[in-house]
Amino acid sequence: MPKTKALFAAVLLSLASSIAAVPAALAADGLLVIKPSNHSVKDTLNKLTGILSRKGIRVIALIDHAAGAKKVGLKLPPPSC
Repeated sequence: MPKTKALFAAVLLSLASSIAAVPAALAADGLLVIKPSNHSVKDTLNKLTGILSRKGIRVIALIDHAAGAKKVGLKLPPPSC
């Protein structure tokens, strides 16, 4: 693996491990609401974006991390939505 890709992979893993703890910390502080869904990820995302749209809140980005990883020679499972 070229040095650039190895460095990117290391930074990505570092960020992922740092970010993984953020939702739990925010939820513990009451700043993030986590609710289970009885629907698929795709259906839940569609419902959520519909609700936000009706409230005048625009979703400005959905990120396909698998596509980004593929561009730098890494493999992630495809998005579930």
